[in-house]
Amino acid sequence: MFVDGEFWHGKDWEQRKAEIKGNREFWIAKIERNIQRDMEVTGCLKAEGWAVLRFWSNDVVKNTGCHAEKVKEIIQTR
Repeated sequence: MFVDGEFWHGKDWEQRKAEIKGNREFWIAKIERNIQRDMEVTGCLKAEGWAVLRFWSNDVVKNTGCHAEKVKEIIQTR
């Protein structure tokens, strides 16, 4: 299970990318690499048979019970 920060992991990236004002070159490259690495890690783990859950951090705060249920379901079905 991963709980990803919206900024660091690029939630709504195409829209939010335009909002970056300072040090754009650095931040855009950093966040796009994080997005790419997240996809690579998810793919590798799934290929090894792991169930991979990724949640946005603000969603976990707002809907903790819902996300806990998803984790519980995965655990019970494996």
